[in-house]
Amino acid sequence: MATFRITDYEARADGKTDNRVAIQKAIDTCHEAGGGRVLIPGPGVFVSGGIEIKSGVELHLEQRAVLKASPDFAAHNPLRPLSNNFNESSAARLQDTEFSCFIIAKNAEDIVFSGPGTIDGNARAYRDSDLGPIYRMVANRPRLILLEGCQRVTARDITIRDGSYWTFHPVGCQDVLIDGIRIYNDLKTPNCDGIDPDHCQNVRIANCHVEAGDDAIVLKNHGSYPEFGPCENITITNCTLISTSAAFKIGTESCGHFRNIAVSNCIIDRSNRALSIQLRDWGNVENVFFSNIAIRTRLFDNLWWGKAEPIAITAQPRREGDAIGTICGIHFENIRSEGEAGVLVWASPEAHIEDVSFDRVSITLVKTTGHPCGWKDLRPTSGDEHGGCDRHPLHGFLLENLHQVALRNCRVRFSENRHTPDEGLPESWTGALFEKNNHGLQVENLQEDGL
Repeated sequence: MATFRITDYEARADGKTDNRVAIQKAIDTCHEAGGGRVLIPGPGVFVSGGIEIKSGVELHLEQRAVLKASPDFAAHNPLRPLSNNFNESSAARLQDTEFSCFIIAKNAEDIVFSGPGTIDGNARAYRDSDLGPIYRMVANRPRLILLEGCQRVTARDITIRDGSYWTFHPVGCQDVLIDGIRIYNDLKTPNCDGIDPDHCQNVRIANCHVEAGDDAIVLKNHGSYPEFGPCENITITNCTLISTSAAFKIGTESCGHFRNIAVSNCIIDRSNRALSIQLRDWGNVENVFFSNIAIRTRLFDNLWWGKAEPIAITAQPRREGDAIGTICGIHFENIRSEGEAGVLVWASPEAHIEDVSFDRVSITLVKTTGHPCGWKDLRPTSGDEHGGCDRHPLHGFLLENLHQVALRNCRVRFSENRHTPDEGLPESWTGALFEKNNHGLQVENLQEDGL
């Protein structure tokens, strides 16, 4: 394989020079030569503005090599605005008029990101203020890696850190392998999702560790990319996930279909929410399988979505009168959870959730923080992104407005109060099961202990 060292094109590892021109020249030369490896040598910090990866190029970072995003927003690749269904948390709302990205690829084939070096998103340069539980970010901040319409994408062994926005975002890509990467984002940075397959097909995510303030791994069908097809044929396995929002999520952007998805053999820790499906648009979600997953959740500030649910499935129109798809064929097997909330599966009257099963799902409720428990968090709700978080008695399973739901050999255990042992169990803890307006509910061997 031909190798193109960026230092041969006058890149400087001084931590301040913008090496965009030099790195892009190495990439272009590699591409024009028929492909090869663009090498970022270590040790050293190479600052750069936006670069574009092209077909046949492997971007390889040596041990202790760092490719760091420029703190100058204008130095990055300009992007079209996200035009539909895009919102942010009220504490960090941005009136964005421009969008940009550090590393892009468009319609490229056979591209590779490899390690063991680090890509640094330099999110610290885009902070406005510290609000305690969350940072307020500046009005314009770049996404880290955006791959649009690419085929045969590989990311292996690299470390990515400090993303200021969506971190690894393949859009409309086919045949994507993400294996053994590490993502370390600040848990107080809003919208710094870890891995975001969007309108992608045939994706394998394996052996990764992801820490992100927003969703660690999230499947999207964003309304800004109508030219691409469904999000389908996706596996996530052997990953460890930490998030201030959802560890794994499907949605909220759901302008397209999700189908044939398997999540297995994962560990989720210290997350506001573990496994989530949020349907708010016209797309359907079908054939999703979760198995062999250990979960630990905890309550956090209300500025972040999620109330420590190990599993949360909700369906309702984004805005009153909008079309809403269906959720069908969602199956959970051998799930063990410990945290401050139970399972939530809820559909609005306009929506339809059908064929959901829980087999050998164990929920242990345990108080570990000072935040009040006993919530039903439906955000974003119709017409109001930040309403829809209301007090509700807490159960191991809350099931409402559903069709054909089965609980088999499940257990709900109410454990000791670890935060304030003298206060005993919270009053909001009510029982193993709350069900309302369900059609075809089957319950076999549901155990309740400790209440």
